[in-house]
This record gives sequence, structure tokens and C-alpha cells, in this order.
Amino acid sequence: MDRFDPDHCWEEHSPISSVLRTLHTALGDRIADRTALLVAQLTSPDAATRYDAIAMTEDLPGSLPRPVLTSLLGLLPDDWAAARVIQGGFSQWWGGWLTNAPEDTGLLLDALDDHMATLRTAYGPDVWATDNPFIREAYQEAVMTLADHRDTRALPDLIRSLETRVDDWRVLYGVGGYPQAADRLVPLLAKGLRLIDPDHPHAPIPASLYLSCLAELKDPIAIPVITNTLTWADQHRSWTVVTDALKALATFGLDAQPAVALIHPLTNAPDDAVRAAARATLDALTDGQAPQPKPENGYAQEPPH
Repeated sequence: MDRFDPDHCWEEHSPISSVLRTLHTALGDRIADRTALLVAQLTSPDAATRYDAIAMTEDLPGSLPRPVLTSLLGLLPDDWAAARVIQGGFSQWWGGWLTNAPEDTGLLLDALDDHMATLRTAYGPDVWATDNPFIREAYQEAVMTLADHRDTRALPDLIRSLETRVDDWRVLYGVGGYPQAADRLVPLLAKGLRLIDPDHPHAPIPASLYLSCLAELKDPIAIPVITNTLTWADQHRSWTVVTDALKALATFGLDAQPAVALIHPLTNAPDDAVRAAARATLDALTDGQAPQPKPENGYAQEPPH
């Protein structure tokens, strides 16, 4: 069996998998023995056994032993296995239930980068947007796992996605970690904000997601973008966007002082949350005690639809 139904990807596919799972339970904390068993499963000539072994790695306590990690990464040439390994195991978006030892992080990221290069060779430079759902998912999850680790090798795809607006909601959960690329990212985030409908600021991509990215980048070139957003949101009485823009400005502290005149009137806004945010932002801009950004582009947030 070479491929499985993605709608039932966590069902067991091999008739011997229940026996193997019972054996893992019996072995308990005998990690060396369980490691050897998992390696045998992950390198089995039987595809069903290999796929079921991916799910069983979740039950191995602690960090992945190097042999298991290497065997998992060896599945990456298979598009469906790659999607399952990266999405379920290493992507923070999906919970990242596989933990690798710190000394193995480089091995993981290098393997993902090599996998991405292989897919670009096979499917072209725009593989991020390919019509093949398995390849698309595997590639995008690899990019975003690199972004989880602030690896610069993810940047070209993050920027390309923002430029083309292909699944750009996804990259917003990673671009805030690249302040060194603020000169490229801020104009693209500004463009996304200009496309926001003030009457429907939460769809299809929440304005708060763009604003939290700008706050996380912490580059002063983002301040005019945030103040422009604050202005139009105030004009349209889009109070949730006003509040989010104020919070984003507050993270810049003294650098955002030119916005004080714009913020003062908002202390008398008809919305309670806006008034509170305006006062807190004025405090941050006048005493220099900028709060640490708590970006809403964290992985606990549901993806936009």
C-alpha cells in the first residue's frame, strides 16, 4: 500500500501494528530496545508498517533518540510520509509532539532544507503553491518548521507567499521572527493591512495578525504603517483594530512618541477597551517602558478561513 487516505491518516494500516504497539507498552522504559524496534518499523519494506510507526514515535518518552530521528527524516522523500512527519511531529502549529535533543536541531533543519530543495527540483520553484495537496502540505510544513526556529532558509518562501498572497495567512505565524528582514517584510505587511475591510476586519485574515507581526519585528519603519492603520480604523470606528494598533504601538516605547497626538483623543473614545489601550499606550510612549509584545500570531490561534 503506497498511499493512504489523508482523511483517516491516524488509523492503523498494518494488521501487525496493534501487536507492535502492545510490545512497545510492554517494553516500557527500556528505551534502547524500543528505539531498535521503532527503527526496524520505520525502515520496514512494508509501507503500512512504516506509516503506523510514525504515530508510535509519539509514545516514546523524552527527546527522540538520534537513530529514530534519522529514520523519520529518511521518510521525507515520500510525500505523504513527509507531510505526516513534519506536520504532526515538528511543526509548532500542529503541537510539535516530537521533541529532538538540542544537539540534533541542526540535523533536523538541514534535512528539512534538503527536502525542500528536492521538492523544488521536482516540482518547480513555486512548489509552495503547487496543486498537489500532499506536496504542498509537506513543503509548507517544512518551511514553517524552519521558521519556528528562525532559520533564514525559510525567508525566501515567506516573502514569496506574502508577495503572491498564496496561503499568506500561514506565513504570518512566522515572519515576526525575522527582524533582520524588516525592510522587506514591513511593506508587504502594510500592503496586507491596506486590503483589510474595516467593516469586516477579521476576515479572511485578521488585521490583528498583521499588527502583531509588525510589533514583533520591532523595527521603527513599522510605526507609520501602524499609525496609518490606527487612523483609518478610528475613522471607521473599527474599535478592535484601533485597540490592536494601540497595543502594537506601545511595544515601540519612546520610538513611537510622534504618535502621541494621535492617541490622546482616543482616551475619550466610546469604547472601553480603546480607552484603556490608549492610556496604556501613552504611558509606554512617555516613560519608555514598552511592554513586551505578545503577538497574536502564536500557534494557539486558529487559522483564518
